[in-house]
Amino acid sequence: MRIGAGTVLNLKMAKEAIHAGAEYLISPNLDEEVLAYGLEQGVEVWPGTLTPTEIVRAYELGASAVKVFPIGSLGIKYIKDIRGPLNHIPMMVTGGVNLDKEVLGNGAFAVGLGGNLVNNGLIHKGNFEQITQMAAAYTKLAKSKCLAD
Repeated sequence: MRIGAGTVLNLKMAKEAIHAGAEYLISPNLDEEVLAYGLEQGVEVWPGTLTPTEIVRAYELGASAVKVFPIGSLGIKYIKDIRGPLNHIPMMVTGGVNLDKEVLGNGAFAVGLGGNLVNNGLIHKGNFEQITQMAAAYTKLAKSKCLAD
């Protein structure tokens, strides 16, 4: 298991996360200082991007992959469309991913789940069985997409 940090917004947060042992950083934004610092420390950084310009910029600065966020607002077809000219850049998607969306079938190599996995305060309510069932459903969908490709 690798432990990382998400929602890393700035250099201060990146330093704190790496000092605490994070092995990777994921951001909702492209902060060039965070990316440079992570790479200097030997820590993978997947910066948040939205436009083709941001995606290419992050990749050229050394990101091995980018996070396209928020995909739910744009629609899943957006990934398929931008993968055409940018197929060489691995893209993870977050923000609005759910079981109804064919994310992996449209070119994303990974998805990030948050609210759609633990919606309605399931952790707070202690409803771990429902979280387990939802995680199993997402895993099944991901495996079916990977086997189909």
